[in-house]
Amino acid sequence: MQLPHYLSCILRKTNVSAYVTRCEKLLNSQKDAIALHAIGHAINHALTVALTIEERLCGSVKAHIVTSTIEVTDDLVPLLDGLELESKKRSISAVHICLQRASF
Repeated sequence: MQLPHYLSCILRKTNVSAYVTRCEKLLNSQKDAIALHAIGHAINHALTVALTIEERLCGSVKAHIVTSTIEVTDDLVPLLDGLELESKKRSISAVHICLQRASF
């Protein structure tokens, strides 16, 4: 698999159709591959975008999907003086999708 020409981070705030339109334009403008990344609740958006692109472009694009877990640190700032800064580590699910032109 070659490295993607374009990277995009998927957020829940942006409409799925906006991502689909952007990806279609990129793939129709001679881009061979684009990468989508999402974490947490945005994973569903990213998968919907990838599957919609595959369906709309009639199999000319193939999605390569990899899941992972990333560790994030939350820094908790106390509202009262005299208290110490607290940090919490937690794990979040992530997905990395490469949409690549299928080779025939």
